[in-house]
Amino acid sequence: MTKGDTVLAILITSVVFGGLGYGLGYKDFTKPEPIPIQRQATGVASWYDYELNGHDTYSKRFATCASRDYPKGTTLTIINIKNNKQVTCKVNDYIEHVGRNVDLSSYAFKKIADLKEGVIPIKIMERLSK
Repeated sequence: MTKGDTVLAILITSVVFGGLGYGLGYKDFTKPEPIPIQRQATGVASWYDYELNGHDTYSKRFATCASRDYPKGTTLTIINIKNNKQVTCKVNDYIEHVGRNVDLSSYAFKKIADLKEGVIPIKIMERLSK
């Protein structure tokens, strides 16, 4: 078998069996398993101020958020309604003020909008924990 035949055999195996690890217990890490949605809502989001960096419930390096509607530890997918960009974050704080459903960390907010926007309309999808 020549080198070209080997490459052709690998390509055929990949197409027919869905990858080289088929049947060998390998997992395809390029396609994350979807997490089932528990409930959906729409609302408004803003972002935390930089002055809070380093506090227990805020980090400008992680996708976290504070919510008035969801308990701590809940995983949320936040979708910017204007541009359809999304970010998945974990609720780690509670907000009492009326008018916003979630306050995103600046890191999470930058994933879906420019910080200059300040407040954006969002769709919230609560994810079931694994």
